Amino acid sequence: MVIDRTQISSGPGAAADAAQRLLRGQVVAVPTETVYGLAADATNTDGVAAIFAVKGRPATNPLITHVLSMADARLITGAWPKSAEILAAAFWPGPLTMVLPSAGKVAPAVSAGLSTIGVRVPAHPVMREILAQAKIPLAAPSANRSGHISPTTAQHVFADLDGRIGLIVDGGPSAIGIESTVVGFRDEQPIIYRPGIITTEDIDQALRRAGINNLPATIFSATDGAAMPSPGLLSRHYAPGRPTYLFFRAAINRFPPQWMQVPEGKRRGVICFGTPTDMPFEADIITLPEDLYHAAGRLYSAMHQLDRPMIDMILIELPGSDQLPALVVNAHAEPKDCHLAALSGMARVLADRLGRAASPWPRVPS
Repeated sequence: MVIDRTQISSGPGAAADAAQRLLRGQVVAVPTETVYGLAADATNTDGVAAIFAVKGRPATNPLITHVLSMADARLITGAWPKSAEILAAAFWPGPLTMVLPSAGKVAPAVSAGLSTIGVRVPAHPVMREILAQAKIPLAAPSANRSGHISPTTAQHVFADLDGRIGLIVDGGPSAIGIESTVVGFRDEQPIIYRPGIITTEDIDQALRRAGINNLPATIFSATDGAAMPSPGLLSRHYAPGRPTYLFFRAAINRFPPQWMQVPEGKRRGVICFGTPTDMPFEADIITLPEDLYHAAGRLYSAMHQLDRPMIDMILIELPGSDQLPALVVNAHAEPKDCHLAALSGMARVLADRLGRAASPWPRVPS
């Protein structure tokens, strides 16, 4: 699919223009508080197919449907468990997606042919204005080619999708900067398919306050080739074009030899957390905040900044090493054997994204 010109639009009239295009079955890049989304009418089979075509997205990877309110979410879903009602009241509008029974009101491809649908009520004012004017549910995965780094600015979208879509609505940088938490349900027990800024601990606390004491379970990966219940389960995802590796700061003096050999005219890109670290080679270093909530909002931007031709390799510190056994951290420069199950809070969230960006990552049973 080739478009003569990709337009970036903002200000008065941008939401109305986007709504009209969406009602005509077009795809439009839209801002949300998490990351920019590639939106289409979720009830329009051709529009949904265009999302998959523009992204090059596997048909087994479902889309999240965005609606304006909890009432709108109920129109496209079946029966809700009590846990879903509690979480919706606690976290909507906001960065929480819930996987619920589908009422069959959207195109089957939205759900990868499954009987469930992922639905979210976004908080971004521009996205909410688009939803209010279009008056349709919008399927909207991240506005990038499949597997690439998610975009948190209109310029990120343009760099990846210029010539493939007609309109990008510029709503400024995404405030959260990382994809929504995705949670499904097994009876009343929440199942975390994709961790996000609303952490497993946040979900557990919200349910406990309402008298439900089912500790959330986590699914880290999907079965190869099978339809996935949620986005975010691909083994390689959120990935820069440069080779990307993770490291423990405590093991920095034991980097693998291949990391130490920087080709002439090239540099290493490094992302670390809290305080800058001295690297054993010339590098462009980006230091993210020690507070991992704030770091999450800048992670993708930093990855975009380093994903350029002069950088031949990107090395990213794995945060949360204080939650792991010292033997593991000190023995391994490259944390291939680090289990996500051993991490909690935002350390687990960032490890999920970074592990997929630096694929392969070992599968961890729930």
